[in-house]
This record gives sequence, C-alpha cells and structure tokens, in this order.
Amino acid sequence: MLGTHFVTSLRTRPRRARVLAAPIARIARITPAALVAAALLTLAAPAPAADIWVGSSCPTTSIANALVGALGPDDDTIRIVGDLSNVDQNFVNWDPDTVGSITILGRHTTCGSTQRNGPRSEISGDASGPVFDISATSGNESVVTLDGLTIRDANNAYAVVANGSGANLTIRDSEISFSDGGLQVMNGADVEIDVDVSIRLNDVGSGQGGGINCLGSGSTVALGAIVRENDAGTGGGIAVQTGCVVTLRDGAYVILNDATWGGGIAVLNTGSTVITDPGLTFGIRIDDNTALQEGGGVWVVNSGSMVLQETWVRGNEAGDEGGGAYVDASGLFVMDRGDSFCVARRCSWLEGNTLASEGFGSAVFAGGNSTVNLYQTYIENHTGLNQRGFVLYAEDPGTTMRVESSQLWNNHTWALRRAVGDAVVTPRGVSAALNDYRNILNNIVSSAGATTDTTGIVTIEASILQNHDTFFSQGGGSVTASCSYLTTSGGLAGGTTTLQTGTNPGFLDAPRGDLRVYTSSPTVDRCHTFAPTQRDLEHKLRGFDEPGIGFPGDVHDWGAFEATGLFFADGFESGNTSAWSDTVP
Repeated sequence: MLGTHFVTSLRTRPRRARVLAAPIARIARITPAALVAAALLTLAAPAPAADIWVGSSCPTTSIANALVGALGPDDDTIRIVGDLSNVDQNFVNWDPDTVGSITILGRHTTCGSTQRNGPRSEISGDASGPVFDISATSGNESVVTLDGLTIRDANNAYAVVANGSGANLTIRDSEISFSDGGLQVMNGADVEIDVDVSIRLNDVGSGQGGGINCLGSGSTVALGAIVRENDAGTGGGIAVQTGCVVTLRDGAYVILNDATWGGGIAVLNTGSTVITDPGLTFGIRIDDNTALQEGGGVWVVNSGSMVLQETWVRGNEAGDEGGGAYVDASGLFVMDRGDSFCVARRCSWLEGNTLASEGFGSAVFAGGNSTVNLYQTYIENHTGLNQRGFVLYAEDPGTTMRVESSQLWNNHTWALRRAVGDAVVTPRGVSAALNDYRNILNNIVSSAGATTDTTGIVTIEASILQNHDTFFSQGGGSVTASCSYLTTSGGLAGGTTTLQTGTNPGFLDAPRGDLRVYTSSPTVDRCHTFAPTQRDLEHKLRGFDEPGIGFPGDVHDWGAFEATGLFFADGFESGNTSAWSDTVP
C-alpha cells in the first residue's frame, strides 16, 4: 500500500556515492544582455546570423565565447569540432524574436567545414552544475537545439535542465549519460526528444527520475527516445510530478531502469500524466525494469494518471506488488489497443512481469480508490515467487479493475484475479486458457478463475475460461458469472445465469496462444444481454451476426474475439495443422 515514498533507497546493489539536491533553479550567468555588453567592450559588432565553429583547434575555443557572435536576430549555429570538457553553459532568454534561436551541432571534424562526418561530440561537465541549462524568465523565450552530442559527467546536478514556461528545448541524435541525473524539465518548459537519442546510465541516488525528471504545471516532454539503465529512488527511468505531461511517442523505449518505487516510470501526483502517441515503426516499450518494492514497470499514485495505447509492458519485476503496474491512492492506469492501424500481432501487451516475492499482482496491483482499465490487451506469462500470488489484484473501497476484450494466457499464479476489501473486478469479453501453477506438492494444477475476500466482488460476463480451477470466496466476497463458458462453476455465488461448462470452447490454437474460436464453437452468438464498451481484441466491431453460424437470436460472442468466419473450411490460416485436409470438396 501507499506509504512514505521518498526515502533512501533500500537496494542491495551499491550506488555511486552521489548526492542530488532538490530540483535545481540556477542563477543565470550568461544572458544576451550580458553578451551585448561584452561585445561592446571588445568593439565586436553582433552579426545578423552566425555559423561559429568551436574546438581546441578553432579560433573560438568555448561555447561561451561563441555566443558573443550569435547575437543577431537570426537563428545561429554553434558547430562543435571534436570534444569539449568542463562545460557548464547557461542559455537564458535566448529569444528567437530578439537574438534568434541557438543550435549546438556536433559531429564536426574540421573548423570552417559544414560537413558532419565524425562521431558525436563529447561535451563533459564540471563539478558545479548542469552541462547545459536552458531557462526563460517570465514573458521571455529561450529556444535551443542540441544535436549530435554526447552530454555527460554532470556532478550533483542533472546533465541538462530546461526551466521556465518559455524554455523550448529540442534534442536530436544525442546521448545524455553518466551524470547525477539525465534531464530535468521544470516550471512549464517544453522538451522534444527525437528517436535517435539515448538517456542512459544516470543515477540520482534516492531522488526522482534517474533518466528524466519532469515537474511543474505546464511542463511537457515529447519522448521518442531510449531511456535505459538509469537509477533513482522513485522513477528509475522517468519521474512525472506536480502537473507535468509526458507523451511517449513511437520509438520511446523505457528499459532496464532501476528504482525502489516505479522501476520504469513513476507518476507521482495530481495533474501528472503519461499518455502515448503511437506510430507504426518502432512501437512503445516499458520493458525489463526493476523496482525493489512496488511497480516494476510503472508506479501511478496520488491521483496521477497513465493512459497507454499500443504499448508493451513486458519483463518487469517488483519486490512486493505490481510487477507490471502498481496503481494506488486514486491513480488511473489504462492500457488499450487504441484506434490506429496497429500491425503487430499483439498491439497492447502486458507480458512476462513478475514479483520477487509471493506478493500481489504480478501483472497489475490496484488499491486505494484507484481505477484500472485493461482493454484489448494480451495479459500473458506472468508469475511470482514459487508461482504464488495473483495476476490481477485489487483492494480497498472504490478501487475498480475493468478487463474487457482481453486475453489471459499462460500465466503461472494461484489465481487469475483477486478482489478484497470492497474492490470490484469486472472481466467482460475475456478469453483465458493454459493458466496454471506448481503447488506445494510440485504438481502443476490449474489456476483459480477468481478469488475474493472481505466483500470484494468479481463479476464475469461474456467470457471464456478454459481449464481453470474452482472459484473461491470468503469474508463476504463473491464471484458471479453470466453469459460465459467455464470449465467449472464451482464456487460461484447465486444469481449466475446463462452458463455453459465444458473443456473445449473451440479455440483455434490454445497451446500457441491463439484464443480465437472456430465458427463452430459453442461460444458464438450466445448472449443478447451483453453491452460491450470496446471492440474485440483484433479491433473488430462487436455484435457481428454472420448468417449461418452461431445461435439464432443472439449476436454477441463470448470471449475476447468476435467470430467472423475463417476463409478456409479446415482453418488453414489459423496455423493449426491438425485440422488441415487435402480432400477436394
């Protein structure tokens, strides 16, 4: 449950001995006005536009000196030749309307040449603060682009800081690494990070946001980059807090990060939001992150929200609760396929997450009046220590978990779902098969379809559950089902209606995770009371009544998939060779 979240990390793997202060608001040292004064003192007239080469072999050897020649009203480019060290550069009020925007462009090998044929230019920091600090005071702008750089070795600070509602930073073809924090975005700044950027191997100790820390109302980050192998107390990869909005774009991979809470991404409080803008090229991934306590992949608390479309949350691990996602204290967490033309076999995929203990929610934990919606999502291959625990777990009054048009397959826990303490779990249009665990006798047995305790409620509707164990309730909890195909109805509460029990619902290929059904399945067109709110798992419209198949009078199919008929009579396109035939009709 939600506790005191910002404490010193309890991890066993030692951190580097570094201390990070609270979010940094640094005093501006170099402003356009100061540079104008310096230019007048040296009788240097500002140029209307500038291409300035900076390097040890160039006439200009520092970025600070180059800025003196970049005061014209046009956009200017500072071209880095080779590497620079001991950089601690501020860009304050670098307004396009007055002095033009600034681009810091690396990969140059020769002074005076615009050809970029070298490696990224390494820009290393000093001991005093960020390598680059882009800030804007009230009513001003500061527009900066960083391109072709490796920015590293900031001590006691984030390597790059964007601060203020007029600060606008674009990062391309760059790396931010080996610093006491990667990128900090604050007080309304806007940052766009392209797909060819990597933010990695940064460590904020027990602080927030090892890779990216975004905070403050109006602050935004549009991320298409890789955020990997960063460390923090909260939000190993990314921390989102106090009103920041982070958009994960096509190519955003948050992977292999480490924290106490929220190994991949932590959303900490009201108004803080993570959303997605998926594409067709790379996808969005939150994979292989680790949390010592809660939320291996993501941690959403204190009325924060995360809405993921066409996103994979895979291979994450938590110590206690929420291997894939931990949601508490009125948080909101949503996964769904979305409305775009996803071409992946599994568009929204919650897969392979686990718990290091016999805890709760190897896929998702929800508590404290939170809301979890899993729509058009594959929920597969989850487990916990000794294959105990539950795939989906909800507790506390006001907590709801709605699972619709989704598939649960090949999970290895004692039960698929658990609701306790007045929480409500609602599987609707769900297909489940081959979920099992190894019991204390070392025998593999089927997982329970659902369990409840202390007035928790599970309500199953229009679903197919194959090879599950009996339902189990105690303490005033209940499990009910309607319009569903079940292996057994044992343990269901009264009021259950329109059920069929059996062991063969007609899945196309359950051993390989294909839980679509043949048109001859007893689950086709079986329910007229089901009112779906989502399309099926393949994004087809629900309620399709194909003539000649199913039961007359009912239009809604049970399970995650709407049966619309296979092209070949023997199911050739399903890949299930057992039904193939060479008989000529």
